[in-house]
Amino acid sequence: MTFRQFVNETSIPKVLFHVFSFSALSGSTFLTILTFSAIGSYGYFFAYEPNPTMLSFEFGLAVYSAFYLGYLGFKFFKPMVKKSALEETAK
Repeated sequence: MTFRQFVNETSIPKVLFHVFSFSALSGSTFLTILTFSAIGSYGYFFAYEPNPTMLSFEFGLAVYSAFYLGYLGFKFFKPMVKKSALEETAK
């Protein structure tokens, strides 16, 4: 499937939702890797954000990323669970 076919078959808000969500998720993952690499190197991690607006935006973005990851997991595993449940009832 090409990008043009994907855009033609889905709505633009849905595409923008997934683009924003994937970028938030990848940014959150990258910062987590940086944090744990600093903890591994120095034994601790210290961060200070004096701007409360930026701090709440970062926290909201992290929470949004966690919910989106849960959404992707649910969307991915739900068909598998349904399929295995149907196979169990068929036995």
